[in-house]
Amino acid sequence: MTQFKSLLSLESTYRNKITRNRKKVNVADFLYEWKSEDDPYEYFDVRNDRCYYTLNYQVITHLLCNPIENLQLPEESLEYMKEYRIDAKDFLCGQLTNMKLLCETLANKLQPCSEVIVSPPRRLVLYRGFNYNRYKPMLDGGISRISRISVGSLITTKTFLSTSLQELTAINYIYSKPQKPEHNILWKIIVDGKYFDAFNYAFLSKTFHTGEDDIHTLYTRDNICCEFLLNIGAFLQCDAVDVITDFEGATIKGEYKRDYIISKKIYTQYTFRFVGWNKEYMRNITMRWTKHLRKLKQKPKT
Repeated sequence: MTQFKSLLSLESTYRNKITRNRKKVNVADFLYEWKSEDDPYEYFDVRNDRCYYTLNYQVITHLLCNPIENLQLPEESLEYMKEYRIDAKDFLCGQLTNMKLLCETLANKLQPCSEVIVSPPRRLVLYRGFNYNRYKPMLDGGISRISRISVGSLITTKTFLSTSLQELTAINYIYSKPQKPEHNILWKIIVDGKYFDAFNYAFLSKTFHTGEDDIHTLYTRDNICCEFLLNIGAFLQCDAVDVITDFEGATIKGEYKRDYIISKKIYTQYTFRFVGWNKEYMRNITMRWTKHLRKLKQKPKT
């Protein structure tokens, strides 16, 4: 029976603390901000209370899916800031700082899977379903060139990716408009046990035991996502590319929440194996973020 522990349940040590606004905070508290879906009113109220911007995964994803030389905030964010007189450059600087801190935290402040997972399995299998319209610049706009990936290809992940131990969770997030099998994309990422010393433990869900919980049980409780947050810079080698035509949809009955109805889909599944970290890419991208931060801070606010 394998046990996956919540990051929030791990002992707090000097190693897993970071500094925000001159205060030491637990790494887990910082990482769990990735899961937050606060509306703008709540989000900016929190910033006023803490004097720093918390992680905003939607904005960070938008920034990472577009060329860094032309960093711009999403149009809806700019409209909100204009209405409530929030300085856009200050917010952008806050998210660049968060991006840098998140990358460094995931790389250096977490224990490896081998030290945390109780009775570890032979391998982890993680799934990621893509909203193609949101990730289009990354998937086929020249950054990752997903359309050119074939068996044997080695890619480096360019964004932070929420992945799930549950395949149905990932399939639920597959979306493209108009619907095309080549744009309905699922990544299956295999992390073999020999890489558990290198694969850091970024499990952002409640503690659970695989021996007690099957997929349906997990959907009826709060553990729906069973999420591992994959850092930028993961080396993934492609093992297979398959068009899946036999997924007929699924309905998961929720005991304490609404049912999850997953529609019938035809999608392309890319099977990867994790083979390490592209540390040079991680260094280079964080240096570029730092450079942009300096430029933004040098320009007068308007």
